[in-house]
Amino acid sequence: MVNYIRQYNKDTKRWEEWYRGATNAYHYVAATNTWEKMQYGDPREYKAHRYNAKTKLWEPAYSYNFDAITEKQFRATWNRSYTSANVKNHIDNGDMYMGKYGRHNTVENIIYDPIYWGNQRSLIGFDFAEIQKAISGKAVVSIDLYLKNKHTWYVAGGDANIITHSFTAPPSTFDYTENRIASTYFKRGQHKWVSLDTKFAKQLAEGTITGFGLMGVNDDPRYYGYYAGRDDDSHYPTIRIRYYNTDYVPDKKYQSDFWRSQLGDKPLSIGTVTTSNGPQYTEVQSGDGLWQISQRLINNGLVTGVTVNQMMERLMELNGFSSTNPFIYPNQKLRYK
Repeated sequence: MVNYIRQYNKDTKRWEEWYRGATNAYHYVAATNTWEKMQYGDPREYKAHRYNAKTKLWEPAYSYNFDAITEKQFRATWNRSYTSANVKNHIDNGDMYMGKYGRHNTVENIIYDPIYWGNQRSLIGFDFAEIQKAISGKAVVSIDLYLKNKHTWYVAGGDANIITHSFTAPPSTFDYTENRIASTYFKRGQHKWVSLDTKFAKQLAEGTITGFGLMGVNDDPRYYGYYAGRDDDSHYPTIRIRYYNTDYVPDKKYQSDFWRSQLGDKPLSIGTVTTSNGPQYTEVQSGDGLWQISQRLINNGLVTGVTVNQMMERLMELNGFSSTNPFIYPNQKLRYK
């Protein structure tokens, strides 16, 4: 169980998420009136405190409802790659293959197109019973899939197209339940968490799906690549789910009660942080990540003159996030101006 508190990093002068394991993160200990380096574990064991702007007091971090949110990670238990004929791939080295390896080099008149590969696809399996036990009856805040790219057709990178399936063991014949649930660009060799719609956590809990997979959208080489499988001890596929009990209602006032200051050692009330036009906020919706929020702000004309990536950077800066995939939850208010 991980408690989602924020701690102040004196080196970066930012409030950062504790679960990310930042080595230079500090928390305020009221008993000694000092900032002390964070230790990984239950915040109650280390007397971590958080500043409550409403009461003007440093209070134990675990006294906040925000800490009721739990994270669990589930490592893949199996994976298998298949050819375009939906039979087991002749390559059985533990990696997960997707897309078509091949194209016609018209300049040199060379055809890179091994006939036995075709548009490859892969399935990833998990301990389905363990996932169901953990999240059944819970309110899911977010679900992410961790993947590590090992190779792409193009040197720069390629697209990963994610699918779902309903197998509990590696099938002899490939099939899937839903295609293109998420598509994301990977630089060659990149590893990252991919945000998924929370409806897929619900489907996992209900047994509609049992895992995920990879499949090229078409024969375009940009979809070709292979990814680390379950036998890779450093970068195995993982599902990360954050949830809370259904009898708990998240504190919507959390953001207004506690401002994560980037200006110095003392947290500030949100009411004291203003601009000439006044700060403007947007509300997080179910399944949102910074990318979805940025795109919605641009599409709705609330911000102009920026790309999605630039808007993501702005959200990180304005809200004190240290990564492009921070922990956020439905109804949370994020500052965008």
